[in-house]
Amino acid sequence: MDHIPEITTAPTSDASRSPSINSEPQNDQLRTSNFTLRVARTEDDIADHFVVTFAKAGTLTIQDLLKEPSISQLLQSAENFGVNISEPALLAVADDVSQARTIYLTPTPNNSFRDFAVWVGHVSHTIEQLKTKKVGLYLCKDSLPSEQLKELINQTIRVFVENKIANDICLIVGQHAYTDILSTALQLKQELDGPYAALHILH
Repeated sequence: MDHIPEITTAPTSDASRSPSINSEPQNDQLRTSNFTLRVARTEDDIADHFVVTFAKAGTLTIQDLLKEPSISQLLQSAENFGVNISEPALLAVADDVSQARTIYLTPTPNNSFRDFAVWVGHVSHTIEQLKTKKVGLYLCKDSLPSEQLKELINQTIRVFVENKIANDICLIVGQHAYTDILSTALQLKQELDGPYAALHILH
């Protein structure tokens, strides 16, 4: 899909952020990119991030989700009950000081390499169009088998880093185990440490 969906708005509460995983600037000429990777466990951690998520098919509508009082509860409802959408949607929520925060909600991709690649491409294109560098990623726990979810997280972060699409990335814990998300971050460090990126884990 080449266009950005319309933005729907609803109010929610104020919050701020704090890092868990982070990278350091590089002096080597080849290492021109500086990335921060966070493990986000609270609403504060994702306050100013563009949140990307998907959920299994279900009964909730976009308007149902916009009634939730916080992004965390919106994500939880989408995960628990599923969402009745056939196309990606941008949901914009405003906090108490009218600062907009945005959620990109998509249908769950089919469990195949091609569908994963298409999904990552759509997400990357949307982020580039919106010119945001702070992204929170939450892939609902029961939407795909755990190994496929982990692989999709790895593919997405790898594309963000290698193509410099986002330089401040949150892995949102949600209903996942914290140790599972931290393990994924450590695996990403092992895969992405190289001449163009260096990730340093702080926990």
